[in-house]
Parts: sequence; C-alpha cells; structure tokens
Amino acid sequence: MCGISGGIGQSTYEAVESSLNSLVRRGPDNQSLHRFSNGLTLGAARLAMTDPLPRSNQPFLNLETGNALVFNGEVYNFKILRSELQKKGINFITDSDTEVVLKCLEHYGTQIINRFEGMFAFAFFDKIKNELIMTRDFLGKKPLYYSTKNNNIFFSSQISVVKKFIGAQEIDKRSLTTYLQLGYLVDPFTMYSDILAVQAGEVIHFDLSKKIIHDRYVLTPTNLGAIPGSSIRAVLENSITQRVAGHDNFAISLSGGIDSTIISLASKELGLNPIAYTARWSAADKPKYNIDSNLATEIANKLKIPLRIIEMPEANEIPEYLREFVSAMEEPNANPTGVSMMKLYGEIAKEGVRLVLTGDGSDEIFGGYLRHLKVDKFKHFPQIKNNFLEKFIIKNRDNTKLIRLLYPFISVNMEAAWLFWHLISNEAEVTSIFQQSMPLPSIKANIDLKKIYDSKQNRVANLLFNDLQVWLNMESNRKLDRVSMWHSIEARSPFQSEELINAGFMAMKKQKFNVLQKDILINEFPELTQLVTSQKKIGFSSPLGYWLRSNPNLIKKTGEILLDEFKIDAKSWNLLAESPANGEFRGFTQLWSLVVLGAWVEYAK
Repeated sequence: MCGISGGIGQSTYEAVESSLNSLVRRGPDNQSLHRFSNGLTLGAARLAMTDPLPRSNQPFLNLETGNALVFNGEVYNFKILRSELQKKGINFITDSDTEVVLKCLEHYGTQIINRFEGMFAFAFFDKIKNELIMTRDFLGKKPLYYSTKNNNIFFSSQISVVKKFIGAQEIDKRSLTTYLQLGYLVDPFTMYSDILAVQAGEVIHFDLSKKIIHDRYVLTPTNLGAIPGSSIRAVLENSITQRVAGHDNFAISLSGGIDSTIISLASKELGLNPIAYTARWSAADKPKYNIDSNLATEIANKLKIPLRIIEMPEANEIPEYLREFVSAMEEPNANPTGVSMMKLYGEIAKEGVRLVLTGDGSDEIFGGYLRHLKVDKFKHFPQIKNNFLEKFIIKNRDNTKLIRLLYPFISVNMEAAWLFWHLISNEAEVTSIFQQSMPLPSIKANIDLKKIYDSKQNRVANLLFNDLQVWLNMESNRKLDRVSMWHSIEARSPFQSEELINAGFMAMKKQKFNVLQKDILINEFPELTQLVTSQKKIGFSSPLGYWLRSNPNLIKKTGEILLDEFKIDAKSWNLLAESPANGEFRGFTQLWSLVVLGAWVEYAK
C-alpha cells in the first residue's frame, strides 16, 4: 500500500518532493519521485505488501513505452490478469500487482479497470496521449484528491498535501452542511472548495497539454449482476485467501459478532494462523460496553486463536485521541468509534502487525441492521412520490408516532427513504444553530444497483444499495482506511469482495430481499451455532455520553471555537451542551458532531 502524489504546472516538482514526508505514514518503506520531460512529476511513499523488493518501488515506469504508474492499493486477482497477459507474449520484471495494473492499462485500456478485484486508487501516465488517468475502486476503499486551481493539476492520497500546494482555502458550504446533517462528507466534495475527490468507480482523463479534464465516466465492475459460480461460503473463503496471500502473519479485528467470527472461523479452517484483537472498556460507566469483548474472548478460546484485549481510552484521554483522529481523517467525522479505533490500531501497530482483516460490509449485503428489518414491514404499502411528503418526513423525523404513519407510504426512489435512517441532524436543527439556511445537497450513488438486480420498487434493496455505496463507502471505509494507514497498517475486508457482494445480492434477490438479519450468510456456516452465544452484542460502540460528561472543558472550548468561526446561536448551543447531563441521546450525538467539527477547525488552521 502507498501514499501517492503528483502534478504538472508551476512548482509541482517541489510540492511532490515535499509531500513524500507527509505521506510517510501511508508508505514508510520507500519514498521516491520522478519528473518527466513534459513537466509531470509523480511521487509515491510505499508500504511494501506485495513483492517487497526495491524493483517494485514507485513511481513504476515501463522503460519501453515511457508510461508510468503510481498505485495505492491491492488488486487481488492480479495473478490471473498477469497470466492472461503472459499468454499474449507480455513479459514482467517483478512479482507485483503494480506492474500488472500498468501493463493491463497499456494493453486493454481503461475498460480493464472493471475487472480489477480489490481496493485501489491510482494515477496512470500515458506518454503517447500525454494524459493522466485517475481512478478509485468501486467502494472507495482508497482515497484520491485533486485540484485544477491556477492552471495546475495536482493530486494526492491526502487532502492536506493538495491544500498545502494550492494555498489557503475557504470551507465548502455544501460539505459543511452534509457533515452537520449526516456526520461525514459525501464525494466528490471535500471541506475545501477547490479540492475534489475522485469518486468511487470514477475514471478521470486529464489532458496534460491543456491541463484540463477532457473525459470522465464511471465503470461498473464486471462481477456485478453475474451468475455466481460458487457458493457464498466458497467465495468468502477465496476472498480471505486472496487478502492474506504472501503474508505469514495477520490479525483479525474480532468484535464477537457474526461477521468477524465468520472471518476467524474460516481462517482457521483454511489452515491460517491469525491473531485476534478486541476492544475492552474497563473505564466505561456501564458494563454493557464490555459485552463484545466478553463474546470475543469466548469465541477466540473455542477456535484456539490467540487473543489480545486492548483497553480503550479513559475519559480524560479522549481530547488527545480526538485530536489525533481528526489529524488522521483530515476532515470531520462524527462517528465516535473512530476515536476508539485510534487506540485499537495504535496498539496493534506496536506489536508489528501490518495486515488486519475486518468484518466490514456484511450488514450492507445481508440486511444486518435493524433498519432493514423495520423497512421490510412496509413492503406491501402503496408508494407515494410527493416532494412535500418527503421534506415533511425528514423535518419531523423525531415525531415517532406521526412518522410511523407516514413513512411506510414514501416512494423507495426518494432520498428521504434512505436519509430518514441516517441523519443525525435535520435541516431545521442545523439552520437553527448556524443561523443560516443549510439545505442538504442531493446524495446519489454512482452505480444504479437497483437496475442491475432488478429491484427498483423493493424498499429493503434500496436501503441496502445506498448503505453500501454511500454509508459503507464514504463513512465506514474512509474511516477504516485513514485510521489504519495512520498507523501504517493495511486493513482489508473480505466481505467487500465484488464477487461476494454479487453472490450475496443474487441470493437476496432470489429471496426477494425478504430474508434479513444475515440469515442467508449464517446458513452457510452451521458451525456458528457452536461458537456464538445467545447474548446479544452491542456493536463496536463507544461510551459517548460518559466521554462528554467527563470533559466539560472540551465542550466549553468547542463552543468558543464555533462561536468564533461560524457565529453559532448561543441559545441553541447551550441546549445541546446540556444534553449529556440530561441523557438525551440524540442531543449528545449532535453535540459530539460539533465537538469533532471544533477539533477539525483547530486542526485545519
């Protein structure tokens, strides 16, 4: 894995050279750059996971063609693609996936990208066409940001690198509004008006002569919609094998739930020898936060997997971990688990572990969240497409009795059908505290999975597809990548194999998306009955109310920062500031989002 950067235009060589120090956490093993005759400079900081020899360092150049690649990620099916190219007479000088990606692009063009199975973000220099091609994987597991300000093209894995090059930036109001209502940002926008994200699955062609974008499109992975050739279990086992190939040592983030337990179980049955890590909250105010670690301990003992229990931060440590989390993210993210993950991955890194498997992605395929079960109850209700109804539901989402009557009738194709379950603040609440109109921008997934899986009018399917392409992509995967790479750890999620996503959705489609709570997945692993207890886990949650009640100075400081930066309404702020003491969950969730925003404002200055 790597951190990458590059650009063309005035002072870009110096900026790329300087960026290598900033990218060293993403790539501690080697930092190099190359300047081409047309003025383009490419740079990379490498975390050597595949073919760690210097021959695979980047930027990777094909000396015969003059083409080059800077590549962050892993293409797990690269050996299959390599074999195909070798049969066509194409030779290789390394054992890396980087060289395979470059030569695939040279031989097939960009259409080959939809066959890359893995997580990646890269920039490919085509010397003949004098163009730079940038793209990211379909679930946005790896980051890539760019700017075309001042007749330059500049890009990097990190927002801070781009910002440093283009100079001081105004906060983008669209992104601020999105964050305040959702708790995270939605591509392509960032917190800075002149910096954009390459969207998941998007391919952008930059004309290096004119320094403009001359083409862009989204590629749908070839696996999606295909008839599965293997069972879900077999596909998952192959996904695990692919993600640990070449690594004798790896870890599993074991929460005690179905997903990470299946990863652990399958790893043992495949003859692999992982070590498991779990989080424990000995300093929390309620014993429920330790249910997950108790379950993880029981499961690890039954599977005979070594387990390390990591003690999570005490309340007085939260301000420091929050500052570090915001630095790693480079943007605000209101999910408190991110702060907890900083401690977890920090301790894993201290033990020299470089590869961690996670269970992320299963819920979004197999209907594991409670909201999927609730929406399923409405499947026989008539659907009404009415803009007034949509806005009314979002605005009054806390009026439980009223919304229970109206929500079942809303059209599955309206944004409110998904947003209802995800907003931490609605437009009226945000407008009240920031004293200006802040309507949420439209949020749309890049790929129409409803069309691929023939489920346009299915309420549960609509929720799943947006959970996968918006929530998982832009909140969960983003957080996992930034936190793990801050500690130079590669976190991989076997459930996010495109082949497995397709097999899961095909199985769900066969059942008309009526079989939920991961029952389809669970039936593939009957051994689970011997491993998982009936005690219900709570998920990787954090004692947020306790944190806030224990840190009044953090709340006070946040109020001062936001009053100075945004001129917030003091009365509305004071009501939120009292919510932890009153035990108002929705209130202190909104308060935490503002505490994170305050920490980000401090970081960004």
